[in-house]
Amino acid sequence: MVSKAMVIMGKNGLHLRPAGRISETALRFRSEITLEYNGGLSTANARSVLSLLAAGLQEGDEVRLCCRGSDERKACRKGVFRRNGSGLVAGKIVTE
Repeated sequence: MVSKAMVIMGKNGLHLRPAGRISETALRFRSEITLEYNGGLSTANARSVLSLLAAGLQEGDEVRLCCRGSDERKACRKGVFRRNGSGLVAGKIVTE
């Protein structure tokens, strides 16, 4: 598994449009891709718009992008979520 710390940006938090972009991008990879939030106590499936919206992520919330699978490094390294396209800002990649 590889992971990357991220921060939600944008005054509206993670709303429908960026959630749709995230799930669309996550579907391009074979790996299981999740967002951990609430200090790792909760997860959202990055392939599911409803799961991402149900997380209720707001501006400034810290999340961890977790990728597990055959193309996990590519999914995480390519920055599945780009700053301008999804309202997320990425940190360093960590291999676990």
